[in-house]
Amino acid sequence: MKVGYFLLIVAIIISVFGVWKNRLLRQLNPKVEIGLCILLTITIVVIGIFRIIRQEKSARKQQELALQIDETKRVLSDVKVASEGRNIPQSLLPEIVSVLAGNEGYVGITTVLGDQEAFQFAKQLKSAFTKAGWEVNGVSQSVYGNPVKGIHIVVQSRQYPKRVNAIVKVLSMLELAYEESLNPKLESDKVELIIGGR
Repeated sequence: MKVGYFLLIVAIIISVFGVWKNRLLRQLNPKVEIGLCILLTITIVVIGIFRIIRQEKSARKQQELALQIDETKRVLSDVKVASEGRNIPQSLLPEIVSVLAGNEGYVGITTVLGDQEAFQFAKQLKSAFTKAGWEVNGVSQSVYGNPVKGIHIVVQSRQYPKRVNAIVKVLSMLELAYEESLNPKLESDKVELIIGGR
C-alpha cells in the first residue's frame, strides 16, 4: 500500500516536471533534459525507499516493544499471584457468607501435606463455612500418590447435594477454577473439598 502511494506521487511529480521543464530548460540540450528527469526520478525513488525501510523498521521495533511489555506484565502478574497466594478478600467475605448461608450442610476440607499456601487458604474457607453455619470437618492434611493441583469438589455421584452449587458460586466469586471428582465410598449427603497446590 505504501509503495503504491509512493509510485503515484512519483508519477505526479514527473508529470508536473514535464509541464514546467520546457519553460525553464528550453535552452538545454534534450539529452541533458532527459538526464535530469532520470536523475530526479532516481533521487525520489531512493529517498522513498529509504523512508519506507525506516518506517518498517520503526513498526517492527514498536511491535517488539509491545510484546516485551506484555511479557513483562505477565511475569509481574505471575510473581504477584505467587507472592500473595489464594485468599478470601475481606471485602468479599460478607457476600460469600451470605451465599453459603441457607445451604448449610457438611463439608470436609483437606489439603496436601506440607503445602502451607493451600493450608492457609483452606483455613480461610473453613472460617467462611463456619460463619455461614456449616458443619466443617478439617482442615485435614493428607499425602497423595500423585501431585494434586487446584481445587477438587468430591461427591458420591452426579446426583450431588444442592449445596454444592453454593460452593461453586463462591469459587467463581474468587475467580478460582475447580474440578469435580467422584468417590462412590462417600456418603450421598457428604461433600469434600481437596485444596491442592496452585
